[in-house]
Amino acid sequence: MKNNTPKNKDNKNENYVNSSSSERTDKRRGFSSLMEKNWFVFILSLLIAFSVWVIVAMYASPEESYTVYNVPIKINTDDTIVSENGFENFWQSDTTVDVTVNGPRYLVTSITADDIQVNASLSKVSEAGLSTLTLRTTLLHYANEIDVTSLSKTSVQVYFDVKEEKTFDVTMDQTGVTEHIAEGYRYKDYELPVSTVTLSGPRTEIEKIVSVSADPQYSSSMLYESTVLPAALNLVGNTAADTVSVNKYISTEGIDFNVKININKVATMKTAVKFKGTAGGAAQAKITPNTVDVLIDTGVGYTGGEVPIFTVDYSSLKEGENTYTLDGQSVVLPDGVTLQDKNQTFEITITYTLTG
Repeated sequence: MKNNTPKNKDNKNENYVNSSSSERTDKRRGFSSLMEKNWFVFILSLLIAFSVWVIVAMYASPEESYTVYNVPIKINTDDTIVSENGFENFWQSDTTVDVTVNGPRYLVTSITADDIQVNASLSKVSEAGLSTLTLRTTLLHYANEIDVTSLSKTSVQVYFDVKEEKTFDVTMDQTGVTEHIAEGYRYKDYELPVSTVTLSGPRTEIEKIVSVSADPQYSSSMLYESTVLPAALNLVGNTAADTVSVNKYISTEGIDFNVKININKVATMKTAVKFKGTAGGAAQAKITPNTVDVLIDTGVGYTGGEVPIFTVDYSSLKEGENTYTLDGQSVVLPDGVTLQDKNQTFEITITYTLTG
């Protein structure tokens, strides 16, 4: 019995030591197994690196300049002379501005146009016309950490005035039209879809307009037939300076306008006599000159080989020679055909021989 008791105690101690040693070995093997897996090491490295970057960015980040582009310019006219006089904004030199800020890199690079407010001051507006407004900038976020260092422009020009409408007659500017007509053709006239146009804009500028012209927008191709072209409206003022001013501050955008340019074809044709009624014999006509230069409307497209310049009824003819003298003003030609020279004269001899 004495020999058995110590032996049992020793066994218990030995089992305890073996158990503890085994647990430590299993833990070491488990950690080592984790470290041996590449994906675990990779993710852990990323987490550590990101943490270090955040700390450095926030507490050791260098200052940096950064430009935010196209920040909208706001104009608040409430409770100003602009609203009191019923003025409207008819023209603005710029609608956006570029803003440069300076501050910690991690902050300035995250700034957008939504974080900045640029207002145009109306303090110097006292009357209608063109005004120069000073720009003022406010940071909506990070105002204590970031400074605005510069603007791409420090002011903006705005045209304020009362709106007015007025109707004007329209004509076509015919300057240089012949330069776009093909050889063998000649400019005739023009047609407009409407004879007037109603414009709206600042009263000061509307009152400067003395006329409105439609300027055809020619292409590089020469014109061989009557053609409808788009036209730009040009506003003409009392002076050259007024003309520049009214076209700058009065918008014609949205007004679709066109003009039809009518063209004649130049041709030389044989002259002829047209007979009507019942013939009582044979008639032979001689015309001097026997050819005539005419203009043919390309829209009509007259294709006759000769052009009758005189019409006579058989019943008015006497036997023998019948002579007539016509001036260009008295000549009646087919529709779409006109004489180039209306001052010329024609001598006509009709020899009539009765039958039976």
